[in-house]
Amino acid sequence: MSAYIVDRAHIDVLVQGLAESEIVTEVDPDELGRILWRENLASVAYRYPNDGDGERPGPMDFRDNDVETYIYRRPTKPISRGALMAAVECYDYQSCEHPGWRISQARTWAHDLYARLKAAQTPRSDDWSFDEEDVHVA
Repeated sequence: MSAYIVDRAHIDVLVQGLAESEIVTEVDPDELGRILWRENLASVAYRYPNDGDGERPGPMDFRDNDVETYIYRRPTKPISRGALMAAVECYDYQSCEHPGWRISQARTWAHDLYARLKAAQTPRSDDWSFDEEDVHVA
């Protein structure tokens, strides 16, 4: 398997999906995003132990401390449920490499969101993009 750091826009989409589905109500959006991104970073760091800060696969400008300074920005681009389903699948795949993933809160939330989307018979969308310029107002 391989793994990479998802970008900030991807985390924003997940935070929005988890909040709007009311799966996560007790954690503020900034901390929710940090929790999600921390798990993704832990996965990539575990998978590539020789890569250091600024060298991990993912966004070119990503630094490990970006996780701790994450601030949620509500996406401005409409995100379909199918695209959200694809985002959850991608996040799960990119974050599952480290031993703590199976018992993490982030995994539970992601799997709960995915199950809810699947139960609603949401068709997965292959047409999704969460680029910063597409998701956020400049």
